[in-house]
Amino acid sequence: MDHLQNKKLAKVVVLTILTLGLTVYLIGCKDRVRIDSLLEETINKYYDFEKSENWKQAYLLRCTSFRRIVNEDFYIKQMKSDNAGWTLLSYSMLSATRVGDENYIVKMKFCEQSPSEYMDHNIKPKRITMSQDTHWVKEKGKWCCSEPGSRGHLDLNHQLAYE
Repeated sequence: MDHLQNKKLAKVVVLTILTLGLTVYLIGCKDRVRIDSLLEETINKYYDFEKSENWKQAYLLRCTSFRRIVNEDFYIKQMKSDNAGWTLLSYSMLSATRVGDENYIVKMKFCEQSPSEYMDHNIKPKRITMSQDTHWVKEKGKWCCSEPGSRGHLDLNHQLAYE
């Protein structure tokens, strides 16, 4: 091989390595949703409260417009009832779309264990995985949840009030 062919081969190798490196980087970034760190913290807090069935704290992370029309005691009672037998096993953010200055639609993935009676009288509870769009709004500098996703059984998680 002469000097010119070695240079061409070296360029091809370098470009191939750079392309592979960029591809690996982009694939790795695909799984990460980039949002405001305070919003991410609020989302995690909210669903951790749901996971632990701490409905009082979950209620406090709902938007003011929701809390104006839904009484806290009613919310707690209804969420306990609607969630009976269900277990939120995990959640993750799949994507986020900014809508205006202080609104995000966040697609969430949920994995839940259903009560045994939910699946046509099967004996064992089933794991159900689904994704839903959720809506998050910034009020007075703090993020709150406008619509956290009903997952088919949490009726008060539908958007009842619009900002």
